[in-house]
Amino acid sequence: MLLKLKQQINKYCQRRNEEKQYASFLRYTNTALQDNINNLPRPEKSLLRILGNGDSLKSVVDTMSHECDYMVMNSHVLHHSYQELKPRYYVLADPAFFHPNACYDGTEILRRIFEKTKWKMTLFVSWEHTRDVEFPPSEWVSILRVNQCSYRGPEQYREYLYEHNLAMPEVNNVLASAIYLAIYMGYHEVEMYGVEHSWTKDIYVNDKNQTCIRDSHFYDKKEAQDNVIINEYQRPLRFHEVLRMYAVYFPAYWELRELADKHHCQIYNCTPNSFIDAFDRKKT
Repeated sequence: MLLKLKQQINKYCQRRNEEKQYASFLRYTNTALQDNINNLPRPEKSLLRILGNGDSLKSVVDTMSHECDYMVMNSHVLHHSYQELKPRYYVLADPAFFHPNACYDGTEILRRIFEKTKWKMTLFVSWEHTRDVEFPPSEWVSILRVNQCSYRGPEQYREYLYEHNLAMPEVNNVLASAIYLAIYMGYHEVEMYGVEHSWTKDIYVNDKNQTCIRDSHFYDKKEAQDNVIINEYQRPLRFHEVLRMYAVYFPAYWELRELADKHHCQIYNCTPNSFIDAFDRKKT
């Protein structure tokens, strides 16, 4: 009798927790954006290349053809290849691109995107981070706000929310947002370049017990910089906190792999020595 009562209590607590999580999700999604990705014109080209910001992109970006569509992210506009490739899509996910914080001011990147883009391009931004942001008018750049919030409520609603662009898998990294967008825009094949995600091999602790990272990007003109890893309040993060922060990036890629398989979208990781293990490898 006692065991049965405990089971009933556990079921009740689980149901209540799911209801709370669902209510929390509803506060962060904008239902007015439903199907905004689905309503985009379907791509004429079957192949999309997603270009990350990893250092390995330097060796291939200048040899890429124009026989496919391109999606770039973060600070790609700083590199000369931006105006040569003329990407069809740009993705910005970090709130610092719209609201500078103690760690980074990315508003200069946004200004350059509007200044340098002289072709039709869609700029994807998070609704949550841009609800109070006014973008400059442009005949070239179309702004598309997306629901970037994750969903942790009852499982039976998840597929519907993903299909109608009301939620995404856990997007702790801009690449996860980019892959989700590629799947639901209808691409049949996706190649990813410059997505090393190999931060752990570049992490070390200095003699002041500060956790540091040797950080480099393909658009950097200077040598890689050694930076103390801090949070938005300028507190140095402890080593275990940094490992935990990076670890949460990877489960979303396995969920995205399942979604890609359901939508008959083949995703290839074309980045040498990438730590992302969810997608098939492809040498180019």
